[in-house]
Amino acid sequence: MEAADIIGVVIGGSTIALLLLVIVLFQSVYIVLPRKELYEKYVLKDAPAEPEEVEQDAEEPVLVQ
Repeated sequence: MEAADIIGVVIGGSTIALLLLVIVLFQSVYIVLPRKELYEKYVLKDAPAEPEEVEQDAEEPVLVQ
């Protein structure tokens, strides 16, 4: 192999590695950014505005001695 071949392989490999790194970073940013909007749109839309109160027994138990 000549020096030019080695340099070409190094540059090509570096370019591919850089491209993969950019793709991975873009995907992670693309997934994280809209997460809050998606949560508000799909999760909070179906949730009640105020949490329902749990019905409790009207009478409290009386201890008999």
